[in-house]
Amino acid sequence: MKRIVVLLVALAVALPVLAATKTVSLEVKGWTCASCAASTKNALKKLEGVENVKTNHDKGEVVVPYEDAKVTPQRMIEGIGKIGYSASVKTVVDGAPAPGALE
Repeated sequence: MKRIVVLLVALAVALPVLAATKTVSLEVKGWTCASCAASTKNALKKLEGVENVKTNHDKGEVVVPYEDAKVTPQRMIEGIGKIGYSASVKTVVDGAPAPGALE
């Protein structure tokens, strides 16, 4: 019993370390104005694990650094779909973007 408790504690400590930050670029269709991009940004920021959101209305693109243990690109696509737009993955990169890249 004692070994199981020790193992559970070790797993609880190790799991957050195993989570990686990734960055996904999503192509979004259906935006007609900058407010559409802002609505998408707000919807994505509500998802646990999303660290930041950068939208580009002109390109129809969203760039999102996220914790892969908490949220997936598919979950982001579903969230975008709930507010009336469609999205697809353009790229996924391991690691967070460089500081200042999303400003």
